[in-house]
Amino acid sequence: MRILALRFFWAFTLSLFFWPTAGAQAKSPVFVQSVANAASGSGSSFSLSFLANTVAGDVILVAFDYDTNSVPSSVTDSQGNLFAPVGNQLTSPGGTRSRVYYAMAIKGGADTVTVNLSGTSAWLELYLTEYTGVNQTSPIDAQAGASGTAGAVSSGNATTTMGADALYSFCMGDWNCKPGSGFAARSTFNGNLVEDGLAGNAGGYAATGTANNGWTMQMVALKPASSTVGAAPAITSATTGNAPDSVVEFEQLSASSADSGSSALLVGTIASSDQSIPSSVLR
Repeated sequence: MRILALRFFWAFTLSLFFWPTAGAQAKSPVFVQSVANAASGSGSSFSLSFLANTVAGDVILVAFDYDTNSVPSSVTDSQGNLFAPVGNQLTSPGGTRSRVYYAMAIKGGADTVTVNLSGTSAWLELYLTEYTGVNQTSPIDAQAGASGTAGAVSSGNATTTMGADALYSFCMGDWNCKPGSGFAARSTFNGNLVEDGLAGNAGGYAATGTANNGWTMQMVALKPASSTVGAAPAITSATTGNAPDSVVEFEQLSASSADSGSSALLVGTIASSDQSIPSSVLR
C-alpha cells in the first residue's frame, strides 16, 4: 500500500552501533633498541651511549649488575631525563646484585646514561633498552622479581591491570641466562639476558628463562600509550530530503570517530501514530 503524498510528522529515532576495527585497539609498546657493555675494571660509575638517537616521548630502561660492596646512588643521562628505580635490588646466590631504573617521556636525541654507585664495585655491567608506544604519564603497570639456583628461571607473577602490556625482563646469571618460551632476547651480553614478550588480557604474568647457575630475574610490565578501545563516532552532518514511495521524509547522517581506525553504522527506525508503515519500506 502506498502512502499518499501528505505531510506527516514522524517520530524518527536513530540507534547508533559502533564497532572498533583492529586499528582502534590498544597497541603494545614496541622495542626500539638495546645496547650493553661493562666497565673495564673496578669503579664506582660507568657510562654507556645508545647507538642511535632516542625518540622523544619514549621510555628508557636501565638494568645493571655489580658486587655486594655498594648500592646504586643515582642514574643520570646526557638529556637530563629523570630516572627512578622500579622493583627491588636483588642478590644472586653467587653474590651479584642487580637493579632496574627507568625514565619516561624522554626528551629524545643522542643519549649517554651514567650509573653511579655508593662505593667501588669489582665489576659493573650496564644494559640500556628503549621502547616506544608506552604510556607517557604512568608507564609501569606491574613489577616482579626473584632469585634462584640453576634450572628454571621465573620472576614470579605480577598482575597487569590492562591488556597489551610489554613484559621487559632482565636476567642476571652467575654464569648464563637463556630466554624463556614466548620471550625474545634483546641482549645476551656477558651471559646475562634482556628479553621481552607481550601480555594478552589483564592478568598474572611472569618472565621466564633458564640458567645454569644462580640468577636474579627482574620483570617490568609497560603500559601501552592508549588503553582505550576508541571513542564513539560523532555526527558530523545531517541531510533532509524526500524519500521514494512511502516515506515522506528521511534523515541522512554522517558520523566519524576521532580514532581513524573506527567505523560506525547508523540505523533509522520510523514510527507514526497516524499510520503504520509496511516493513518493506524500512531498508
